[in-house]
Amino acid sequence: MSGPSSVPPIVEPLGIGIIGCGNIAQRMHLPAWQALSHLVRVVAVADPNAEARERLRQLAGLGEADA
Repeated sequence: MSGPSSVPPIVEPLGIGIIGCGNIAQRMHLPAWQALSHLVRVVAVADPNAEARERLRQLAGLGEADA
């Protein structure tokens, strides 16, 4: 019987996108994902509100093409 120890380690962090860039994303979701940087990395953000999208893009350290 195989258990959790038989799962191969993740070599590269999984790239994720955050949809919705408001206060909750800025104050809770982004910091939580960044704390798991050994497992995931934020590679894109999306929001119809340009100001919120730009703010989260900057907080995440993404380039303009990633928003």
